[in-house]
Amino acid sequence: MITYDPNNILRIICRMEGSILLAVWPEMLLACTIAIGSCFLRQWQGEDEYIITDIKGHATLGTTLAFLNVFRSNLSYGRYWDGRGQLGFLVRSGRELMRTCVTYTRIPEDRAEEEELASCLNDIKRLVNCLHHSIVLAVQNYDDHPPFDPPYDIELHLVSKGWLRTDEKNAIEKAEGERRDSSKAYGEPGGPDNKGRPALIACLLSQKVYWLYHKGWMSSAVLKKCDTQISTYVGAWMAMEKICGTPMVFPYTQMLAIFMMLFVFTFPIPLAHVFWNEDVPVNGFVINTFIAGLVAFAFFGMNAVGVEIENPFGEDANDLPVEQMMKRVEKDTASLLELRTASDQHAAMESYREKLLAAEAERAAAEKRRLAGGPPKTPARR
Repeated sequence: MITYDPNNILRIICRMEGSILLAVWPEMLLACTIAIGSCFLRQWQGEDEYIITDIKGHATLGTTLAFLNVFRSNLSYGRYWDGRGQLGFLVRSGRELMRTCVTYTRIPEDRAEEEELASCLNDIKRLVNCLHHSIVLAVQNYDDHPPFDPPYDIELHLVSKGWLRTDEKNAIEKAEGERRDSSKAYGEPGGPDNKGRPALIACLLSQKVYWLYHKGWMSSAVLKKCDTQISTYVGAWMAMEKICGTPMVFPYTQMLAIFMMLFVFTFPIPLAHVFWNEDVPVNGFVINTFIAGLVAFAFFGMNAVGVEIENPFGEDANDLPVEQMMKRVEKDTASLLELRTASDQHAAMESYREKLLAAEAERAAAEKRRLAGGPPKTPARR
């Protein structure tokens, strides 16, 4: 996503990174070429024999076309803003889930149990990030036509990064194999079916959270709250898939493209007559070419903006900062987990454990001294 200073107008105009000019310059060049050809035609035919001298028809069509183009751009921006909102839900749910697990879990008195709890919380942190990454990978590689096979390697993108263990990957692939077999039974195309991979990772995460409740480290109310956050994750994933899998309606896009081509590439023809100057012909060439390129930039540029932001989860310059948001979740979950050992309650429990260990050591030492002294002597009989 391109960030900029809205107060520096000159720098905004001159900046090429993320500019739509890079996408529409061929259309602008073609429109300028047609404008130059129209000027030559006007010079050759003269005022009385020129083919088109009135721009009223183009003016009417241009007004309608501008409305359709702006309407399409508004729809695309709505999808862009909705996508940003769903990414925000992912970040918020990851933070809240980790905060809830860290804050509302009981601190065990036994040190071995504390180590088991710390390991479980670390697995939850890992799977939260794994779920976030899997959702982003799923929408970036979305394909709405079976067989569903996101072209990303689970070993490369999830296992090697440390988000998923090998045994968990094997379980996921086995579950995906079962889905593939079920598809064949219903007569659907076979082959890989990895479209539901985030749901399987969400299930692994739910099992880890439930283990906190099963061991008595978490209450049922907190468990319900954690499950709500995981459900929000899944809901955001489905909403993001809706954005990726629902393109702009084809008849509308087709009609807009046809009218835009007709208007932009025929508008320079009557414009050559309007700006023609018999005394200074070069003025007509310059003005007509400039206005033709400007009109092409306006209409094709507005349409190109809509096309680029229609799916905001890609890697284009103006797409959403998905990578930065994933890194933000990684840092926040790691910080929240680290904060657990810095709380006063954890320090007090650590002090309590040390007292228990000291008392246990004292009892063991006393028992050792007692056994070292031998059995008590009994008085001899007379």
